[in-house]
Amino acid sequence: MSDNLSRGLNLRDIGIGWLGTYKFNKQWRLEHGITFTNGSGMNVPGPWEFSSTKNLFGRVGLRFKKESTSFRLGFSFGTGGIHDPADLLYDPIDDIFIKFTRYGTDVQIEHKWFYLVGEFAMGKESIADTTEDIVGYQMTFAAKTPWKIGPLARYDATGDEFQRTTVGLYYGEPKDRFRVLVNYEFRSKIIDIPEGHDDRLYIQLQLKF
Repeated sequence: MSDNLSRGLNLRDIGIGWLGTYKFNKQWRLEHGITFTNGSGMNVPGPWEFSSTKNLFGRVGLRFKKESTSFRLGFSFGTGGIHDPADLLYDPIDDIFIKFTRYGTDVQIEHKWFYLVGEFAMGKESIADTTEDIVGYQMTFAAKTPWKIGPLARYDATGDEFQRTTVGLYYGEPKDRFRVLVNYEFRSKIIDIPEGHDDRLYIQLQLKF
């Protein structure tokens, strides 16, 4: 969901951040992360940023953990501007500048037998005199088994333009040397896809030395 709604055009930028936790006791803690960046370009300094608008992103949440069970609940926000160079990267004639605001919430539950996470985000985008409301959400579920192999499923959507269902299978745990992840994406409800579909099969392998 971050690609379509939350973070902007990319994950990297120049700025300053304040991230950390505050422990109430052995089970409960407060989490916070706030970043202030010089714009929306990827590692772009000074006048080449093409925007005097700065971006502010943040999240505040609570975490509970006891033995093999943990629960997280968070609230997030974002405000600023996105500079999109469009098709002519070195000619500002077709550049687009988008002002945005974002609000979101996330829930994560991890148990001995399953993992469940959900996110919801909403906001506004303004281009010149046009304003658009955007809503997006996603939910992911993975079952845990004694054999290090299990199924997973995910559904994510952004407005009426992007809807995707993913089913998959994993083998291996985070600390294992060898891991495999297989996902199949049903992409039949993506507006800008020719003929209305573009299903994809992903096979990922990891080997640690």
